[in-house]
Amino acid sequence: MIKNILNLLLISLLILFSMSGCTSKNTEFNKPATYWYEQMIQAIARGDLKLADDYYLSLQSEHPRSELLKGATLIMAKAHETSKDNLLAEFYYDEYIKRFASRENIEYYKFKKVDAAFKHLNATNKNQEQIRNTIEEADAFLQAYPNSVYYHLVQTIRTKLQLTEFIMNENIAALYDRVGKPNAANIYRQKNESSWIASSDIELPSKNLIQTIFE
Repeated sequence: MIKNILNLLLISLLILFSMSGCTSKNTEFNKPATYWYEQMIQAIARGDLKLADDYYLSLQSEHPRSELLKGATLIMAKAHETSKDNLLAEFYYDEYIKRFASRENIEYYKFKKVDAAFKHLNATNKNQEQIRNTIEEADAFLQAYPNSVYYHLVQTIRTKLQLTEFIMNENIAALYDRVGKPNAANIYRQKNESSWIASSDIELPSKNLIQTIFE
């Protein structure tokens, strides 16, 4: 959970740096909340989500109590999700959960955050730390909402990530075996000892197994 918070903080800092880099071209400031909101919407309509991020941050920084901010946060989350920029979608869903979610909708948006994090971990963009963090997010959701209509979807996400984590550990162990480092190999195999997955249960398909899991 701490790692997730640090990751989201890093994302927010990157957005702020992006905003600061854009201010040399756009010197607008002290505008009404409606102005920043409308500019954000127009930037999304043009497909310029980077500029939309900047307008959102202007709205957030100049009008932190604006009623428009709640809707703007969700719009940015869904815009990034639609464009498959799931890391930023996760960031905005997390912002919405922390600041605006109600008892009636927090379960749904926590599901959306887990789903966005999972989609970010595609076949070309993943690492063990991100996988472990997302598994922990899924576990937290399943524990908090055992009767959720999204329970089985999150359970499927967790299972796919656990399979991916298991296979990655096995692959890394095999690599260390090939380079003559059995002690390092054992470290990764020990990580799998407590898993419910057994290597004998996994039938390797004709294409990359991890890619298959995410598809």
